[in-house]
Amino acid sequence: MERIGWAGWAAASIALALLGTAGVAEARKGDTRTTIFIGQTTYTDGTATTIGTSVGVRWALEFADDLLWTIGGDYTATEGERESSEIEARTTTVRTGLLYLFNNEPQSAIVPFVGAGLSVIQYDIDYTYTGSEVGETSGFGPGAFALGGAEIRLTRNIHFIPQYVYSAHIIETEDGDSFTLISQGLVLALRIAF
Repeated sequence: MERIGWAGWAAASIALALLGTAGVAEARKGDTRTTIFIGQTTYTDGTATTIGTSVGVRWALEFADDLLWTIGGDYTATEGERESSEIEARTTTVRTGLLYLFNNEPQSAIVPFVGAGLSVIQYDIDYTYTGSEVGETSGFGPGAFALGGAEIRLTRNIHFIPQYVYSAHIIETEDGDSFTLISQGLVLALRIAF
């Protein structure tokens, strides 16, 4: 199966954003929002770390005032070095969960939020170095995530959204053992209402 590259994810993200309704600052119950994001992600196996870029899209439905159900996905490519060995991780993640907005009033310029949920990761990891617990592996794994950030309303229809995302996924190592892969990073998003 051929994987979608970052350009494919970017094109899909833009298409979803154009098809979805992003909602304006006064969004309330029943409104939907589409957010495109890019960020820096760090993967670690506890000993080695890879750093790279994530791009993706998130769609949300406000089913109660200030409470949103979200679904989205991202593609991440990271690289690093451990003991003179090149290591890397390439992942595609699908997430769904809840997001709660604080101080979500029409006149609010900054709206903090927190969220959490479940995810599934498709991974292709090469952490081959002396003493590595992970090795070279690929597959699918379940996980969970949490995030927090703030929606900065630059204008009525343009919102800048910095957020920090932390996730943990269970993957299978090269030896067939279960291992928890940790990822975290700062994500910058932009939402433009139509």
